[in-house]
Amino acid sequence: MKSDFLIISIIILVILISGCTQTGYVVNPNENATNMTNETTTTIQESTTSTIASTVQEKHCPACNDNNSCTEEKCSSETNYECTYKAITPCCSNGVCEDNEFNCNEDCITNISITNINYESPEWVEIKNSGDAANLTGWTLEDPKNHKYTFPNFIFHSNSSVKIHTGSGTNNQTDLYWGYSDNASVWNTEGDNATLRNEKGDIVDEYSYLPTTTTTTTTTTSTTITSTTTTTIQETTTTTIATTTSTTIPMNHLLISEVYYDTLGTDSKEEWISLYNPNENSIDLGGYIIRDNNDNWTIPSQIITGMGYKIIARDETGFYNLYSCYPDFDGLTLSLANTGDNLTLEKDEQEIDFVEWGNDNWNISSGTNSSIIRINNTDTNSSADWTINQIPDPCN
Repeated sequence: MKSDFLIISIIILVILISGCTQTGYVVNPNENATNMTNETTTTIQESTTSTIASTVQEKHCPACNDNNSCTEEKCSSETNYECTYKAITPCCSNGVCEDNEFNCNEDCITNISITNINYESPEWVEIKNSGDAANLTGWTLEDPKNHKYTFPNFIFHSNSSVKIHTGSGTNNQTDLYWGYSDNASVWNTEGDNATLRNEKGDIVDEYSYLPTTTTTTTTTTSTTITSTTTTTIQETTTTTIATTTSTTIPMNHLLISEVYYDTLGTDSKEEWISLYNPNENSIDLGGYIIRDNNDNWTIPSQIITGMGYKIIARDETGFYNLYSCYPDFDGLTLSLANTGDNLTLEKDEQEIDFVEWGNDNWNISSGTNSSIIRINNTDTNSSADWTINQIPDPCN
């Protein structure tokens, strides 16, 4: 303010001097004296202009970067050319898990897991959040057969649970609905695997289960009557109840689970094979070979999860046109004969599994647009393990 007052005072002084000169207040008949007065006036004006310009140039903002991504810097005439800093909230990496701050691992603790699967109708999967609140929009829940549920716009509050129902219903904070019909089934009764992924596709959690079978055996001894001459009757009854619990133990090797060889359209575009992993542990398919009567095909490296399926197709586009989903592999070069053929699954030159159709030894044949499918994933190396699937549905 003092600087501005000085500038105004100088300007007023210049005006007064200039006015006095023009109206004759400086009385000097000498022309040189008059010229000197004019030169003095000009010098004062130039000095004043220079002072004003110098004063204006001195007002500018300094560097205001505080190297903090969670603050907003500001400097202008409104701040009197001084730096001001305003906190940005919420902001990831400020060390505080704030309201409406989601999926920031630097500030918030994410602890989301699958806790239970009910595979009996009505089906559901329960997910729990034991950490800070998270935004699950775009997350997915899927099984090994490509059933995939995508989360809608959903904020998962801290220390809460939500059930994802297979059937239809109205979404709320504790129940979400896949949208299938009420009698539809995604989760297999013989065992299955669920995978939870975030919006980037990274695995957050996996959950596997095997069914448990309980067998009860009851044994009762018959009543025995012993008589003597004194007509004494002695009756003895003994009842024994034995209860045992057994868990179904799957096969310990990969299985060929379904073969679609007699297609409705073009065999070279539509044939496919399904593999099943009956174990709890995942298996790398790299190095496995599928062989038929005339040729063989090496499976590329890919993980098949426990109780998971993998579809190997001749052509991805042909498969999609039939089922509106994509296979796990395409490019199968084996040409599966409709009138009779066989498949052998090998690893390190050893037979792992075998299936045959259309001959006297294996009396099974699918017919056009049907497939042969393994029954309950049993393996006795005979046609008794197989049946006809009239409506193949490899994606469900």
